[in-house]
Amino acid sequence: MTERAESSESFGRGSGSREPGDQPIEMRRHLDALRRERVFIALFVAVMTAVAVTASLVLPKTYRAKATIVYDASAANPLGTTDVATVERTLETFNRLLGTPDVLDRVAVQMPNETRGSLSSKVSSSVDPSANIISITAFDRDPAEAASIATTVAKVFLERQQEAERARLANARQTLVAQLGRVRALGANAETVRALQERISALSVEEVNAGSELQLAQEAEVPSAAYSPRPVRNGVLAFFASIFLAVLVALGRDRLVPRVGSQRELSRLMGFPVLVNVPFVRRRLGVRRSLVRAVANDAYQTLQASVRFQLPPTTQRVVLVTSAVAGEGKTTVATGLARALARVGQKSLVVCADLRFPTLHQHFDLDRAPGLVDILAAGGIGGRSRDTMRAALRRTLASSATGFESAVSKLDVIPSGSRTSDPAELLFSGAVDAFFEIVAELPYHYVIVDGPPMLGIADSHLIAQRADGVLLVSRLDQVQLEDSIELRDLLERLEVDHVGLVVVGARRAASSYAYAMQ
Repeated sequence: MTERAESSESFGRGSGSREPGDQPIEMRRHLDALRRERVFIALFVAVMTAVAVTASLVLPKTYRAKATIVYDASAANPLGTTDVATVERTLETFNRLLGTPDVLDRVAVQMPNETRGSLSSKVSSSVDPSANIISITAFDRDPAEAASIATTVAKVFLERQQEAERARLANARQTLVAQLGRVRALGANAETVRALQERISALSVEEVNAGSELQLAQEAEVPSAAYSPRPVRNGVLAFFASIFLAVLVALGRDRLVPRVGSQRELSRLMGFPVLVNVPFVRRRLGVRRSLVRAVANDAYQTLQASVRFQLPPTTQRVVLVTSAVAGEGKTTVATGLARALARVGQKSLVVCADLRFPTLHQHFDLDRAPGLVDILAAGGIGGRSRDTMRAALRRTLASSATGFESAVSKLDVIPSGSRTSDPAELLFSGAVDAFFEIVAELPYHYVIVDGPPMLGIADSHLIAQRADGVLLVSRLDQVQLEDSIELRDLLERLEVDHVGLVVVGARRAASSYAYAMQ
């Protein structure tokens, strides 16, 4: 466990380096993580956006109406100047008074369907000091009701302010009248009496004009469209918010389950050379099928040349094609390698030893049975019945003739065969050794074995020890750091000979020769 942790740490340190001409590894790893999680991101964004839009369509509509009151500072103080701070303070005072229980109770009296509590949740106000405007906003599910609430609140507030101002002025006037009576009784001079009389007259005028500094600038209009919910706006917000969350989740998952970022890092970690990278073969708009086929053929021609260089066909060579886990493309690589060898004159046999989830027969449009299971079962325990196995092998080759012939060679296929309840028991019965000994009698240069994954099951371990070389297939968008380390340790324990790595999914442009062929 300690050794594996050290390997992980050393790999992490190595992956942080840069090489000339390369983009930063961390950025590339993040982009790779997003590309791997693109299906999750797309589904998450689609679901969250759909939920937001659906909820917006289902929720009841709310309408907003606004009434405005204008404050005339000159009317409030006709004989003097008013500074900005005083005006702002006055406006804020009015704003606070708008929501007082006294105002709301008066509005509730005029609107029987409303109460102080309901109005408190439906009404809000704001101040625009630059324009001396107070805005009263009301929300309701009925557009006409929303407009009525806003207008009523504005009018009731103006009436209350007018009443309060008149009451204040009336009290002041009555106080002066009483003072005037006392002054006259004391025999005050005429000038004092005249001053009090003028002040009383001014208060009378102000009382008549009380509240004129506040005017209803505009009554609330009945809104034609709902204020909320807004499906389009909510959908757009949910779209971008879900993208952000999905990216965070994808990067977080990549941190929790680290993956190998490039074929160079994978080679450094495993200690094996990368023989070739096989691109994903997807037909895209504007790319002709012949070009896609040429790119794939180039990769497999390079691979067969590497295999022949490392394992020259002086004798029959057995090559196991396997991977760490399922779904990395080992069967596709085994098929492409076998066909490439046959094209260059190397008589080849491709065998499906993945008895649990076989797909090799699908690549050649063959039936699954008869195949390897039937041949091994015919040999019995230890492969004692060699003649029976030979007969079963001949029948299998005859029934699975591919018709894949080149000018000088032929490719034969042995599918997985009939279903078996315990593949491991069949493979470890001793019949596998007998099978390879019988195949060695046949004139094949190469025997390509499509084996099961190495991790989790022991099916491939015996074949790996029997093969002349192991060809490992790794798909960059699926291989995990822990799996690669475990696979490396397993191969060291089994003491098998490796041919190298085939990387599936590495980003690389198509060869210019492939374009030239077009």
